[in-house]
Amino acid sequence: MDKKPHPNQLLTAGFPNVLVLVLPKDKVKAAMQMAKQTLLEEWARIGHLVFEELQMQRRWMPDLAEDSKTWQGWLESQWQFYWTALPIGKEGENLKNAAIPKDRETEFLEWLDAQNKTYITNKKQNLFQDKEIDFLREAYQQRLERQNRKFSVNVGSWWAAIFDANRYALAAVKNARNWELPTAFGPRSTISGIGPVVHPGDDWITERETKNIGNIMQVYLMVENN
Repeated sequence: MDKKPHPNQLLTAGFPNVLVLVLPKDKVKAAMQMAKQTLLEEWARIGHLVFEELQMQRRWMPDLAEDSKTWQGWLESQWQFYWTALPIGKEGENLKNAAIPKDRETEFLEWLDAQNKTYITNKKQNLFQDKEIDFLREAYQQRLERQNRKFSVNVGSWWAAIFDANRYALAAVKNARNWELPTAFGPRSTISGIGPVVHPGDDWITERETKNIGNIMQVYLMVENN
């Protein structure tokens, strides 16, 4: 039976902010648009549920409107969505190659070279090294003799290098973003550092006023608990 996490565990739980998907090339853009839309819709839904919990159950800032710029504006500025995509394996090349026997060496090495040039920057890390090729050939021969079946190598062998290349590309997109922090008419939230301190009333507020609101809420909560 599944157990619900303790509230204290949820305090330190974060949203996953990097997702990796394997998709057909012609589906990437549509999938990314759907992912963005779903993320923002679910984020808005969670924000609404949290607001209801805070106001209805915990009597938190009863004068705060849900469409307040310091609440809704903060939620709308939270997520910065960006993505990148790379092919798994050299485009135009087969995803696997069974030209492992010695008599097909040229064909096999050309395929390996195409994959290595696409994803490996350090030639010392090229796949496959001589001893590894010898092992593959022996495995190929053993399987052919015992099971009358051939043996092949596929682009999954380059998965780590492909993943790294995708990660570097994503970092480049992230660094090239044209993004600015939203305007905060007063102290910024110490939780996110993105938006202003959440408060009811006008946009402009001083640090002293935010502290006074916090003190009032503390006293109110103590009275409620008593």
